[in-house]
Amino acid sequence: MKIKFGFWNKCTLRFKHKLIISTSVATVIIGGFSIAGYKYSLSRFNELLYGQTAVSLVIMASQLSDRLKTLVSLSSQTALSSSIQSNLFALATQDDLMARRRARSSVTEELYRYLDTDIICITILIDNDSPIACGLDSTPESASVLDAVKEQARNRYGAETWMQNGRGDGSILCVREIRKSGDPYFLKSLGYLVYRVDLESIVNKISPSYFLSSNLFMISDYRGNRIYPEDGDWEAFLASEGKSYSIKRVNGKEMFFTGSRLYDVSPTWDITVGVSYDSIYKPMLLTEFLTMAMMLGGIAISLVITGIVSQSINGRFQMLIEKMDRLKQGRFEVATTQPKLSGDELGLLNRYFDEMTLEFKKMIDESYVKQLTIAQTRLKLLQQQINPHFLFNTLESINWFAKRSGEENIRVMVESLGGFLRGNLDRQDDGLVTLSDEISVLESYLKIQKIRYGDMLEVVFDIEEGVKAVLIPRLSLQPLVENAITYSMEESLEGCKIAITAEKLTEDALISIENTGSEIDENILDKLRSKETIAMGHGIGLLSIDERVKLIFGQRYGLSFKCQPDRVTVRLLVPYSYKGDS
Repeated sequence: MKIKFGFWNKCTLRFKHKLIISTSVATVIIGGFSIAGYKYSLSRFNELLYGQTAVSLVIMASQLSDRLKTLVSLSSQTALSSSIQSNLFALATQDDLMARRRARSSVTEELYRYLDTDIICITILIDNDSPIACGLDSTPESASVLDAVKEQARNRYGAETWMQNGRGDGSILCVREIRKSGDPYFLKSLGYLVYRVDLESIVNKISPSYFLSSNLFMISDYRGNRIYPEDGDWEAFLASEGKSYSIKRVNGKEMFFTGSRLYDVSPTWDITVGVSYDSIYKPMLLTEFLTMAMMLGGIAISLVITGIVSQSINGRFQMLIEKMDRLKQGRFEVATTQPKLSGDELGLLNRYFDEMTLEFKKMIDESYVKQLTIAQTRLKLLQQQINPHFLFNTLESINWFAKRSGEENIRVMVESLGGFLRGNLDRQDDGLVTLSDEISVLESYLKIQKIRYGDMLEVVFDIEEGVKAVLIPRLSLQPLVENAITYSMEESLEGCKIAITAEKLTEDALISIENTGSEIDENILDKLRSKETIAMGHGIGLLSIDERVKLIFGQRYGLSFKCQPDRVTVRLLVPYSYKGDS
């Protein structure tokens, strides 16, 4: 079966790097499967550990829940005690001092009946009166805690709620509001019952020994607020996070955490326990480290071997690429000194490329010499070609003005004709001239035409100063201007306006000749080359100019045409800076 790797084939990385990456990927895949197997075994072990720990935690949570239910029931009995309620009602309604003292004493005696081994203190908070308390430690809570107690108790409307007291001694408060039972018309609260419960003692009684030895046991509410213990610098995993277990590093040790939830208290509690994981984790960590080290070692060895093998292959590929770069730059020489080529496919490919380069250089040289000879012949013919029609018109004009004895015009025409002929016929070389020199020859030609056509011919020059030094082929502009005048005067009775402009375009120079009074096919050059259109007048001159420019400067340069109603623009594009052949 044939497998295609489209992305890999399109990748621009070097062959050496592709080989190294392929070997590395194969090694990583093998190592990855090994690590995956190890990770799977570790996860299975964690699940077993979680199962054992969860069973113990469920038992402990059940015992804790039962104990808390007992305390909640006891607080409910206290709040509903007829003796306590009657005496609290008396305190709320009586003004007699002795009666109030007897009522407080009776409440205190009744509270002692409800004291339990896990209850540190029972307190009843009374609005506008001092608290009534009994127990081993009846020191009052802080003012902020008392305010919070009253607010939360009122919000529960007689139901219990559990809250922190900020003492840091492992105790917690069970709070409920005392309302007068059986009297719907008495809306005022009788007081607030506060059980300070020794939660630490309860936990010590019901927790398995290995839970306590870990010293990582926490109770929090469903919002994540810690209830027991109040202090500690460790972070625990909460069952409310939606995970069955978690492994975290705490105080420099790996700990295994799992949790359970109590729904029988308000607000809901989460119990989290952490068991030391170091005894299990360290051997597994060592195994993981050795597996990773072996995988990385294998990758390193494979990279070294692959590098040695690919260096030889890549060197010969690089040699071939350098030869292609030289050929792309137009350098067809073959290096006289190069490493000895092997007899394998890459060695043969290098030798065949050298032979192809030499053959290609031979063909280019022969073609270039042939084309250069043809171009020089065309240039000489073009320089020697003077339109007989132009000469006849000039001589006729001189004769006509001579008859009229117009000495000034005769002088101008003769001098302009002389300047034009000297600028073209007297020069036998076929090189380049500056735009400034070409315009000088063009001005001599235009002086003659201006005398001939008078006000019917208007010529405007707009040449940027920096473009005057641009090099162009000799006798490039005059045939274009002559075409513009000839066709405009033939097709228009209103005369002709010619605008000659030259400007810089980034790295190029654009010379434009725009005339009014005529139109032209914008694809005239293509049609002349394909013989679709027969050349009229200077049609051959247009092709010659375009071919000379392309031959000297390159295919992107040359002539182009733009036609608008009653207006034609001829553009000549040449390089702005051209040094010629070096």
